[in-house]
Amino acid sequence: MIGVTMLCLGTGGMGNAAPGDLDVSFGTGGMVTTDFGGDPYNRGFAVALQADGKIVVAGISGLPTDVAVVRYNSDGSLDTGFGGSGKVTTNISGYDNCCGVVVQPDGKIVVGGETGSADFALVRYESDGSLDTGFGNAGKVVTDVTGSSEFARGMALQADGKILLVGNAYNASQHDFVVVRYLSDGSLDTGFGSGGSVLTDIGANDYAYCVTVQSDGKILVAGYSTGVSAEDDFSMVRYHADGALDTTFDSDGKVTKDIGYDDRAYGVAVQPDGKIVIVGESYVSSIWYREYAMVRYAASGALDTGFGTSGKVTVGTGYRQLNDSARGVALQPDGRIVLAGESVVSNSDFSVARFEPDGGLDSTFGGGFVTTDIGGGNDYGQCAALQPDGQIVVAGYIYDGGDQDFAVVRYIGGDPEIGLEQPLGTDLVSGVSSVDCGAGKLGMSSTPVTFTITNAGLATLTIAGVSVSGGESGDFTVSTAGMGSDVAPGGTTSFTVTFSPSAIGNRTTTLNIGSNDADENPFTLTLSGMGLTALEAWRLQHFGQTENTGDAADTADPDHDGLQNLLEWACHSSPTQAGGSPVQAHVDSPQLKLLYDRSVEAVDAGAVFTVQWSETMAAGDWYSDGITESILSDDGTVQEVEATRPMGSGRLFMRLQVAAP
Repeated sequence: MIGVTMLCLGTGGMGNAAPGDLDVSFGTGGMVTTDFGGDPYNRGFAVALQADGKIVVAGISGLPTDVAVVRYNSDGSLDTGFGGSGKVTTNISGYDNCCGVVVQPDGKIVVGGETGSADFALVRYESDGSLDTGFGNAGKVVTDVTGSSEFARGMALQADGKILLVGNAYNASQHDFVVVRYLSDGSLDTGFGSGGSVLTDIGANDYAYCVTVQSDGKILVAGYSTGVSAEDDFSMVRYHADGALDTTFDSDGKVTKDIGYDDRAYGVAVQPDGKIVIVGESYVSSIWYREYAMVRYAASGALDTGFGTSGKVTVGTGYRQLNDSARGVALQPDGRIVLAGESVVSNSDFSVARFEPDGGLDSTFGGGFVTTDIGGGNDYGQCAALQPDGQIVVAGYIYDGGDQDFAVVRYIGGDPEIGLEQPLGTDLVSGVSSVDCGAGKLGMSSTPVTFTITNAGLATLTIAGVSVSGGESGDFTVSTAGMGSDVAPGGTTSFTVTFSPSAIGNRTTTLNIGSNDADENPFTLTLSGMGLTALEAWRLQHFGQTENTGDAADTADPDHDGLQNLLEWACHSSPTQAGGSPVQAHVDSPQLKLLYDRSVEAVDAGAVFTVQWSETMAAGDWYSDGITESILSDDGTVQEVEATRPMGSGRLFMRLQVAAP
């Protein structure tokens, strides 16, 4: 009897562990066992994950058995805020059983099962473990569906708060699938089926073990049937939201699949693309042992022949001792499929297998198939849930020869996957990509380039450091201010690189990002930048190019104000907007004075400013002797300069010449 609940949130660090390893940050070495004060009969059957990362496991305890619920903190310790000790037991009627547990968005916990008199039952708890007296009869609901025996096997919570409970009901001469839907207050939903319930006959006897709800509201129930073939077969039914059979699903709403010998399904899940996965066990008749079994269907109910072998997958530990049974399934966001249950090696142990989207075993997950001996005796994995960080929680129970205890194991399930993006969202490839950090003039910094680290994996990405090495590494400065060291799955963090050239020309270095991404550590790429002269930087600023050509040429005058670009640069005036002359002359008898502005940047860059005089303005009749210059003002950007030459008795002309550095 199992329940698979996909409401999940949790925490857990990847560290240096690999997928399939025990998460040693949980409990003791990744494992937790819980007894109930000496009761010898304690079995965990179902697990659900709260939004705050706490783990809820439901099952049974005592003799006669009661419904039992344990809540753990995310580290595996008992949550003493739940029932005072982390544990709660509730008697409904006689020998009670449990098949599933769900956590509502408001934090209330609903457990499904059956009473000792074989009637369906629900119990709802407040978030502190006390019974919710506003639910059913003082927190409990009992439903006699057929007047005969009903056995609850699985449950699910709909998005609208309604509760589904499924199993099998004895109907005069045989067992049929039974589905019951309750309103959020525990009353039967009379708009579903006949007065709140639906019975479905598939074969001679039909046993429903699991249920899930599609995004369109249709309901999938899976289990197994007898009498369809010579042995038990996987079986599944799809219902409309009102409980009517969905005849678009394999023409009559029902599908069965013969895999091996006695095939029994215990878990069901729907992929984002609408494909349906059901899992369980299949006996191999020729040598009489059982294996994990999985079948995938298209949304129409047809077998997905591109999955496994014609839609089917069977796999096990290989020990021929009636050993491997998948009891729960969880779907990772990357399309991989996790199955959990039990396997017999020397004793029965918890086991987990992970599959690629095509049905092949994922060898990166502990070789694909992992078993865990918890107590040295027999250990029975019953259900699985997947945390957002990729960790896999498997719950069930152990038996050490003396008594039985709840057991929970957490496995490393996720891999961190580093990605790097430029500001415009361009994805970069480690070891291949190069990024231009821009151009800058000597001694000055370019605009910082922002890089965004992404984590597309299913485990926390831990950044060990960001650095530059080799080449002209001194020209590139990395700033990690505000960058987080741990990036959650789907999360991002950023850093910047600033280029400050120390020499002219192309400058390069290697960027290194260390992390716990196994195959991209470090993530590397080439950084480049162009060191420019002050004049080249000026051309880039005004003309978008550094070359001494076209409108950007030193001798060009694109704004037609009579001043060539070189003079515009040297005198700190605009080359693209016509303006007055930066040079003025006036007579201050007995001297001729020439006033001009010159750019401090041009001076520092090595531009040569020469004031000359002539009495004739003939080409070869210009001189610079006898001229004195003084700086009248200097604001750090522009210097106002005065050049003086005695006039003498004749005519005198003065001019300014600028030579590029």
